[in-house]
Amino acid sequence: KLLAPEQAEIIARWEQAFEDKPAVWEPLAPTTFQSSDGATLQRLEDNSILAAGVRPEKDTYTITALTSLAKLTALRLDVLADDSLPMKGPGRQDNGNLHLSEFEVFVLGADGTESVRLKIRSAAADWDQAGWTISHALDGNEATAWGIYPQVGQSHHAVFELAQPLELKPASQIVVVLKQLHGGGHLIGRLKLYVTDSESVTADVLPELVRIGVQLPREQRSVEQQVAIAAYALRIQAEKQL
Repeated sequence: KLLAPEQAEIIARWEQAFEDKPAVWEPLAPTTFQSSDGATLQRLEDNSILAAGVRPEKDTYTITALTSLAKLTALRLDVLADDSLPMKGPGRQDNGNLHLSEFEVFVLGADGTESVRLKIRSAAADWDQAGWTISHALDGNEATAWGIYPQVGQSHHAVFELAQPLELKPASQIVVVLKQLHGGGHLIGRLKLYVTDSESVTADVLPELVRIGVQLPREQRSVEQQVAIAAYALRIQAEKQL
């Protein structure tokens, strides 16, 4: 059914939009970064943040950064594999996993006093642990979370799209709060944050089969890739209609 002729136009439109509007991501350079429960957070040369030292049961990271963007439409969180982490991470748990309970974003005025929490419309990730999907990082329930097991030892990413674009004033600061409250040391080991003003952001978190398939001429795609592309394009269409 996914490859039925009546679906072909929707899929072709999505492919055209993907080709026309690649999202451009600007890395955030953290100015402050804090652990609530005693971990040592270090900013590396690539503006990623590595957690070391004490591994608490639970933790919340608060990261503040400046951006040159005049408009903000979405944020991206990369959780990165690293040789210093168990199983190379990207989590600090012994099995390399992490659980992100809630993802929150605020904007501070230039004087640092006015704080506005931003509403996030939707999230998408390149990989979801069964029962621990990225939507759980937005549900307001601190008992649920996003996880990446068993795909440990490799980097993953998630994109969070704002409910509406936000016009940024010069010297505005973005504050990202990463609540990791599941327990058992299910904490992010290394992370990097990005922002964009692009109107099209979902393409950057394509599932692996889709990402590889769209780079091939249509006639060279496997049936598995064709089905994955169709399923993804039709899901995006359904979400827009909703």
